[in-house]
Amino acid sequence: MISTEPSPPATTFKVLHTIPHHMNYVFGISSSPDGRFVFSGGLDKSIISTDIASGEIVAKSADAHRFQVRKIAVAPNGKFVVSCDYNEKVVKVWDSVNLKLMCCLEGSDSEINRIAVSHDSKTIVCGDIRGGVKLWTTQGEPETWALSEKSWKDHNKIVEAVTFR
Repeated sequence: MISTEPSPPATTFKVLHTIPHHMNYVFGISSSPDGRFVFSGGLDKSIISTDIASGEIVAKSADAHRFQVRKIAVAPNGKFVVSCDYNEKVVKVWDSVNLKLMCCLEGSDSEINRIAVSHDSKTIVCGDIRGGVKLWTTQGEPETWALSEKSWKDHNKIVEAVTFR
């Protein structure tokens, strides 16, 4: 059945800021849970935290990864940010306030392509270019992550998406 009700008016968005802080392509972007900050990373190897209201840089990690920052995910509790580089086999965990490196999560068999953080901020998942999926879990602070035995390699090719629902 086709509805004859009028459609609601389209929502219009306006540009608040154009943030020209990166020197090249931006590959990953994620906002803080409170909506105050945007975290971005890209080909220039940096991670930048930007205040959404002012457009100003709050914190920056200039050489976050060796080649590029491919993806970024912010923990739902707002305490940390995770990132990966397509050419590395490591997930990095950063303090969300100052972007200081908290720890590196190693154990992936291949280059990491995608990352996500669970709703309770206690599990990080990553997918790699050879079909592997790894989980890291913590019971305490973000510095005490352990590779979970629940990791698997059921995909034949690159993992293009990981998420928690």
